[in-house]
Amino acid sequence: MRLRPLPSAALGLALGLAGSLASGAAMAQGGPFDNETTTELARLCASPVPTERDFCFGFMLGAGQFYTEMLRAEVIRPLACPDPVPTIEEMRLGFIDWVAANPEAGDSRAVDGMMRAAAEIWPCT
Repeated sequence: MRLRPLPSAALGLALGLAGSLASGAAMAQGGPFDNETTTELARLCASPVPTERDFCFGFMLGAGQFYTEMLRAEVIRPLACPDPVPTIEEMRLGFIDWVAANPEAGDSRAVDGMMRAAAEIWPCT
């Protein structure tokens, strides 16, 4: 079955709604991901607390699945080209190291920092 690209308006609406829901939940609860920044995600990924590390894994897996579906639908071009595909643990550690080496990216949105890290760690040549 061939996937059809989502119309840009539908994609924008879906992403906007998801962002609003996530932001609302974070504001209602207060916590370590209130601002949804790259630095906050890196702290959660580096945390020894299982629930914080699980949040990191969930964030990476969710963003990764969305990225994969956008590739499959031919809506975007590849940003990263790992070969072989890294484990989630390799991705987590690579992200933590990348953020430490690129502190200027700390205030960027977490998903942007994660994608920039992947693109630099596993560039497409």
